[in-house]
Order: sequence, then C-alpha cells, then structure tokens
Amino acid sequence: MPHNDDTLTLLFFGDVCGDAGLRALRFLLNDLKKKYSASFVVVNGENSADGYGITPASFSHLKMSGVDVVTLGNHALEKEEIYSDLENDPSLLRPDNFTSDSRGKGYGVYTVCDVKIGVANIHTYSGIKKIVDDPFRSADRVIKVLSKDTPIIFIDIHGEETREKEAMFHYVKGRVSALCGTHTHVQTADECVVDGTAYITDAGFCGAQNSVIGGDISESLAKFITCMPNKIKSSDGKAIVCGVAITIDKKTGKALKIERIKCEE
Repeated sequence: MPHNDDTLTLLFFGDVCGDAGLRALRFLLNDLKKKYSASFVVVNGENSADGYGITPASFSHLKMSGVDVVTLGNHALEKEEIYSDLENDPSLLRPDNFTSDSRGKGYGVYTVCDVKIGVANIHTYSGIKKIVDDPFRSADRVIKVLSKDTPIIFIDIHGEETREKEAMFHYVKGRVSALCGTHTHVQTADECVVDGTAYITDAGFCGAQNSVIGGDISESLAKFITCMPNKIKSSDGKAIVCGVAITIDKKTGKALKIERIKCEE
C-alpha cells in the first residue's frame, strides 16, 4: 500500500489468546505493518496469559513484537503481578469505566512520527460480572479529554452484546476516528465508515485456529456438558491473527477506510 503523508494507518488486533496468539502475532506483525504502511499498532491483550488476563511476561512479549498500546477487558485485573505495569506503564490500558478504585488508566495520548494518537479502552455493561460505570458517560469523558490533544481518537469497546456496541458507535460517530469491538473472539463482517468514524463490532481474535474461540476444545466441551465452572486453558497449534487496518486523515482525525485482516501464521 503506497504511503501518503496526509494519512496514517493504525492496525488493531482482537483478543490475543495464550501462547499461540502471542507467537502468531509476533511472527506476522512486521510483515503486516509493511503491507499496510502502518505506523501504530493497538492490540487487545486481556487473554494473553493462557486465556485469562495478562502477565508482565505476556505484556513484554507484545511490546517486543512491535505493539504500541495494549488494551484489556473483563480479565484486566485477573493477575495481580500486572498491577505494577498497569500503574506505571502508559502503554497498558484497562477499561476506563472500571470502578474508581481499579488500578491503572483507561486512556492515553501517544506520539508517533510527530502525530499524536489518543487511545481509550471502554467496557460495555454486558459481558462482565464486575461493576462498571456507565460506558456512554465514560466515552464522553475520554473524548473530551483526548480531543484537547489530538483529533485522532481510537476506542476499543470490549463487551458481549452486538447491540450495545452498535449503540455506542452511533453515540460516538463523528467524534472519534474509530470504535472497534473485542471480547467475542469472532470477527464480524460489518466494518464501515460513517461520519468519519470507522467501526467493526468485533475485530476477532489471535490464537489457535483449532479451538473454541481460542480455548481447548475438550475442556470447552466438558464445561458445557457438565456445567462445571472450570477454567479453560488456551489451545495451541496453528494460529490465526484477526484485526483491522484503519486509514485516518492526520489533520482532521477522520477515518477514510477500514479493512478486515485475517491471516494464518
């Protein structure tokens, strides 16, 4: 893809699941950055520690792979050992609307090639047992703060229900560059650009292809059949990487194009 000095391309990849997802992303990311002439990469890493949460080791792996910002979700606080990074590393974001006593921050401004990019992480009401504050008010808050520094604003909306994500899209369209969903691990085919805002309900996941949304097949079947609340380990083997490439006007922050990415390692 030819480079245009008036635009930038941001790559976003959905939930990284365990070692298979970490391995595949690291193997493929450099080539994908070249293919799309991408200058900034955001990845949801909330399942990178064997399917549940993130550890300093998996966070470091993502950064060493070329990731600029790691967003999280309902498993953000699963591993206590990541709390220090949540507090001290601005490239690691948990959902902004977690309750006020949660560790870390939900948004940040990052500079690449003299361009400032705002990134925020918000959790929907659906798909979480923890108490979260109103995601729509959270969106208003982070947009107000980030827009003081840059017109380029990317939001990872993490949650279960398609309708809530779509409602959020219509709420923020025209005010942010992109709103991309995560959590269901299944890439949707509804990518679009409306009023300068790129959207997809779910970017998909990065993990083992032969799995149940990244989890071990036998353990997943056993959980459904027995109804026991067992944690399912992430599966291994040949992996896929799913996400989107978003082209954004540097001056206006308006998205010009969104393209789905799905490739095998």
